[in-house]
Amino acid sequence: MQQPRRPVFLLGYMASGKTTLGRKLAQMAGDIEFVDLDDYVEADSSMSIPEIFRQYGEAEFRRRETAALAELCARADGSRRLIIACGGGTPCHGRNMELMLSRGVPVWLQVSPERIVERLRIERSRRPLVANLPDDELHAFVVNALEQRQPFYSLTPHRFDASQLETDEQVSQSANRFISQFLTQS
Repeated sequence: MQQPRRPVFLLGYMASGKTTLGRKLAQMAGDIEFVDLDDYVEADSSMSIPEIFRQYGEAEFRRRETAALAELCARADGSRRLIIACGGGTPCHGRNMELMLSRGVPVWLQVSPERIVERLRIERSRRPLVANLPDDELHAFVVNALEQRQPFYSLTPHRFDASQLETDEQVSQSANRFISQFLTQS
């Protein structure tokens, strides 16, 4: 009997490339289902994340996020590999990191603060936490947030350089590296 395939969790700060890489992995490797945890929470709640925060607060959002993560872990039956792009704060709350370490393969997508700032400047309007930050405050905000989250991200033994995801070619090359590094062993 074949061992169940453990889900792979993509971890990292906002704009680290979790969704971009996850979608490409699902496209390139046919037996992979990709789930963006934030999208999953929104679909399950029939509300956007900003609406959940506004109406119920962060604690309720984190409760829903944790429940969704547990549900996805339970759903991983081995017939298809599951790749889950977690929210930047997912590993930092409750027992989420412990769950990911015990049930799957968490991989920290590492990107320099400078590259994250570069990406955020392009897509700032879609990121409520930084949408109204002036350029001169953005770098300090990112560095501070990364320092706060690093102790949680660093609990995983798996790291991946996600600094080159700016073009289609770079995304494909990164996905190929990721597949050979993390998806061919099982």
